[in-house]
Amino acid sequence: MSEMVPAFASATDRETLVRLFDAAGYHELRLCELLGPDAASPRLPDAAVLRRRTASDPVAGLLVRLLGAGDAVPRTELSAAFGESGVHLLEGVGLVESVVSSGESGPSVLATVRLVPAGTRWIASDRRDRHFTGASDFVPGPSPVSRHLAALLIPRPVESALDLGCGSGVLTLGLSEHARRVVAADLNPRAVAMTRFSAALNGVDRIETRTGDLFEAVRGERFELIVCNPPFVLSPRPTYMYRDGGASLSRRIVREAPNHLADGGTLQMLCNWPQCAGQDWRAELDRWFEGCPCDAWVLRESSLDALSYASVWLGQQYPEGIPGTVLDDWMDYFAREGIASVGGGLVVLRSVSGRSPWHEFRDMPPLAQPVGEAIARTCEARDRALRMATDDELLAARWRPSPDLEYRAAQRPDGNGWTVAESRLTLRAGLQFVMQADPIAAEIVGRLDGRRSLHEAVQAFASDHDVSADDFLPNLPAAFRALIWLGLVLPADS
Repeated sequence: MSEMVPAFASATDRETLVRLFDAAGYHELRLCELLGPDAASPRLPDAAVLRRRTASDPVAGLLVRLLGAGDAVPRTELSAAFGESGVHLLEGVGLVESVVSSGESGPSVLATVRLVPAGTRWIASDRRDRHFTGASDFVPGPSPVSRHLAALLIPRPVESALDLGCGSGVLTLGLSEHARRVVAADLNPRAVAMTRFSAALNGVDRIETRTGDLFEAVRGERFELIVCNPPFVLSPRPTYMYRDGGASLSRRIVREAPNHLADGGTLQMLCNWPQCAGQDWRAELDRWFEGCPCDAWVLRESSLDALSYASVWLGQQYPEGIPGTVLDDWMDYFAREGIASVGGGLVVLRSVSGRSPWHEFRDMPPLAQPVGEAIARTCEARDRALRMATDDELLAARWRPSPDLEYRAAQRPDGNGWTVAESRLTLRAGLQFVMQADPIAAEIVGRLDGRRSLHEAVQAFASDHDVSADDFLPNLPAAFRALIWLGLVLPADS
């Protein structure tokens, strides 16, 4: 099997290959129709199952077997579908190579990499069998983790963006939709080559690729957005470059990132961290972010005990069964380090100036798209409120409810009718925070229209209900700061 990464000799080759894929229907939507839930799985069914699943579209099925599942296919079958010119194109680009076949159908063709549709693009990565040979420079393709981070990214236009640890380029290509300039960097030269090929195949020419150890690849440069899906797994030793970086690597990234963020720039990163017995789960994070000059927001999405954590990652490495000695090695490592469980989640760093930064570590609320925009709006709302040193400034400012805000009140009978037992303000999209709300505060929020100030909304409420605003004004600013903190109330101009 060739170790070379595919590459185009000319733009014509790229255009011809794209037409071949388009004509064959080798797209994510078509694969979802054919394969159902299996279409998004890193491990497709075996050849016999794939043949039956794709029987209604044998040409698309042929590419799924060849490029997605990594099965050898008879050269005659490939030639019948795409002609000899199509086979020569695939060979010339380096996507396939001939192999000796023991069957009666003559020579077979085998893909050199895994090439799968992802959204409206195609992503090249290493074949799964290369992972099981223990190749340390293995390059993974689209995964649930990378897709999850892509769904959390802030989708706003920026001048410059960095994909730190680009891997196969899943996030790099997503950034190209919003950034005028994208830099993709990785310590693994093979990963950089995969990203370069995926970018070329998808016709994206705004990407610069760099090889280097984290930020050394972009020394002296700053970016408006940095995204990172690092090798964050806590393990006894670095078996795979893409996986086994541990907590020390993630900590290094958050410590060095502020030096590479433009003013107002943002880092978004997934990571894992150790949670030690007898300590609050935030203890390790407190050490990571001590003295960090940026706003730091960590939203914990998972917490697994050490044994469950080891079984998840080793189960991927040993799908036929985890060797007991290997599991013992991991558990001995966790015991030596005092690690009882492992937390995981999203880190958001935001560069600020002119005020002290805030650091908050909390559990992630339920999510519903669009999440990235909700993260940006919440950070901006917090920034605006923190720059208002007095309650008078807060009351004089113009605010509006989040477009996703809902007010829900539960009422109970009290013998004389119905009385409000509980009232809540909740976000139905984005970061779905929920907050208990005083009915008076909730009604005032409903009167905010972006044109009147908070103080004017209070006065209007007081007038309509024939009460004095002085009765509730003293406690209102603190209540509203809490609403702003969770993104339930936003600046009028946001």
